[in-house]
Amino acid sequence: MNNVLRICATTLILSSSGAVYAHMTLNNAIYAQDWAGAYVGASGGYSQTKDFGTGHNKGLSTPNSWTHNSHLNDVPLGFFGGYNWIINNNLLVGLETEYLHRKSHSGRTSKYSTSAIGTDYSAKTKIKGAASIRARIGGFFNQQQTLAYVTLGQSNAKVERIWIDSLGADTKSQKGWHNGWTAGIGLEHKYFEKLSIRAEIRHSNYGEELITMDLWDKFYKKNLTENSAVIGLAYSF
Repeated sequence: MNNVLRICATTLILSSSGAVYAHMTLNNAIYAQDWAGAYVGASGGYSQTKDFGTGHNKGLSTPNSWTHNSHLNDVPLGFFGGYNWIINNNLLVGLETEYLHRKSHSGRTSKYSTSAIGTDYSAKTKIKGAASIRARIGGFFNQQQTLAYVTLGQSNAKVERIWIDSLGADTKSQKGWHNGWTAGIGLEHKYFEKLSIRAEIRHSNYGEELITMDLWDKFYKKNLTENSAVIGLAYSF
């Protein structure tokens, strides 16, 4: 999380510095209504994801002492689009959708219990992609050139898990979508009437999924959470 905060803080400082410079040198007047309407853009950033699971006995549905805990870092890249409405010339309300291509994977994570580490039994987690649809609401400052906003909405992650039994020389994999929510804060600055740059910090919680593991006649309750810093470049129509 500290790395995410450092990256986004640096980006926000650079954006703010650039905003002051652009306003002083370009003399490019921006008005609230210039933010209204449709837009598209490209985004990228840095994310830290945690995939934690607790084991349960399949027949009795009772918890056992085994857990998996995977940590993933990656650089997502994608695109977004949305629409903004302006209220009373100082409040922005918008709706946005985004897709981020992911190429993250964890190394082998052994099964842990309260008394042992099962090095013969391990798992890998891969995040293939993430999609979200979010509301944005914010206010203007810096002579309506800069927007500070919060964002909240639904987020979905495409996940692949590979389970490895080294003792039995066997592997199993499952693929599926985790559905949850995402929330964050951000700054966006218009350098020109149709071009803006943004930076966000987000937290995503993809909820709890029950993953059946026939390899060991168990199932796992898996919780997937993520912290990310995202920057983007938007073009308004």
